[in-house]
Amino acid sequence: MRIVKILGLCLAALVFLLVVVVCGGLGYLWLHFPQVGPAPALSITPTTALRERGAYLYEHVTACGACHSQRDWSSPVGPVIPGTNGMGGEAFTQADGIPGTIYAANITPSGIGAWSDGELWRSLVCGVARDGTALFPMMPYGRYRQLSVDDLTALIVYVRSLAPIAHAVPSRHLLFPMNLIVRTIPKDAAPPASAPERSASVAYGHYLANAAACEDCHSPMSHGTLVPGREFSGGTPFVTQHGTVLSANLTPDASGIGTWTKATFLARFSTGPEVSGAALGFDTPMPWMAYHGMSSEDLGAIYDYLRSVAPVAQTVPVLLPAAPAGQSGQ
Repeated sequence: MRIVKILGLCLAALVFLLVVVVCGGLGYLWLHFPQVGPAPALSITPTTALRERGAYLYEHVTACGACHSQRDWSSPVGPVIPGTNGMGGEAFTQADGIPGTIYAANITPSGIGAWSDGELWRSLVCGVARDGTALFPMMPYGRYRQLSVDDLTALIVYVRSLAPIAHAVPSRHLLFPMNLIVRTIPKDAAPPASAPERSASVAYGHYLANAAACEDCHSPMSHGTLVPGREFSGGTPFVTQHGTVLSANLTPDASGIGTWTKATFLARFSTGPEVSGAALGFDTPMPWMAYHGMSSEDLGAIYDYLRSVAPVAQTVPVLLPAAPAGQSGQ
C-alpha cells in the first residue's frame, strides 16, 4: 500500500508540474506577445495625389472593401452595397476555414478615427491593432508590409477620407490554441522605400499581385501555410450557397492560363462582372467588381508576372455543386 501511495504522490506531483509548465508557457505567450514595438510617431499630410492613389489601391488593387463592407450576395459577384464601404461586420467562420469566428473591422473614421497615423501604419505593416491586439492574418498585413512607403501612406490618407459609418462590430472568437498562436505572428517590419519601376513589368506585376493577395486565394494551403511548389495552382475551396467554388490555376501550365494571351487575360476583367459568376450563374468570392477598375497596364503587368511563375499541372473544376437537401457531401 505504501508503494501505491508513493506512486500516487509521484503521479500527482508530475501532473502538478505539467500544469505549472503549461500554465507558465501560456502565461508567457499571453504576456510577452505580440512582440511588436510601439507605433511610430507619424503625421501624414493628406494631398489630392495621395488620396487618388489610395483610392485606386483600396478600390481596385488591395480591394479592402471586399472584406470591410457589406456585399449583396443576391448577385453572383457580390457587389458592395452602396453606403456600406468600410463599415465592417462581415463574419468569417469555420465554414470559411477560420478556427473560430472573426469580423471585418469598421475602418471608416467612425471605427478608426481615434487611431493615430502611426497606429494605422503599424496595423498595416506589423499586424497589431491600436490596443496591441494581434490581428488575425486573414487581414493580409504580411502582404501589405511589402507595399512601398508611398502606397501605404496613400492607403491611410484614403481610409481617413471614407464617409464615417457608425457600426459596432462584434468581438472575434478564436478557438484554442489559435487564440494564442495568433499572438506570435505579428512582427516589426520595414516596408520598401519604393515600388518597382512600371517599366520592369514582371517585377511590378509581382508587386501588384502581392498587394492584391492573389497567391493567398489561388494557392493550396496546409495549416495556414502555402504548400511549397504549388503557388498559384488554384484549388482553394470557397463555400457558397450554390456549392463550393474552387480558385483557378493561374500558372502558365496548359491546365492554367498557359494558352491565354494577354488580350484574353485583360478581357477577363475589362468586360466586367458578366465574365465571372454572373455568366456562370453562381456566387464567386473573387472581387471582380474591384479588379474590373484596375488599369490595363497594371493588369498586363500581373499577367507578365504570372507567366513567369513555375507552371503547375492541375486541372481545377470551377464548382463542386452543393449536395441535395438531406444529403451530405463526402
